[in-house]
Amino acid sequence: MKLNFDGSVRNEVATTGFVIRNWDGHVMLASVKKIGQTSITVAECLTLRDGLAYTVHKSTSTPNGKCKANARQGLSLFT
Repeated sequence: MKLNFDGSVRNEVATTGFVIRNWDGHVMLASVKKIGQTSITVAECLTLRDGLAYTVHKSTSTPNGKCKANARQGLSLFT
C-alpha cells in the first residue's frame, strides 16, 4: 500500500487530504477535509495521522501483515 498526503493553508483556512493506493496503484480511499485555522505543519501532521489511522483500522493488510504493522508503528508517533 502507498499513502500520499498533503496539507495546505490558504486565506488562513487549512485543508488536508490523502490517497491510499494498493500495490497495483488502484485507489482504495481518498479523503479531503477542511480543518480550520492552523499552521501548515499541523495540517501536514494531521493528514498523515488520519491516513495512517485508516491503514491500521480499515485496510486489508498484506499477507505477512507488514503494511499494517508499519502503519501502526508510524501512528504511535502521534500518541
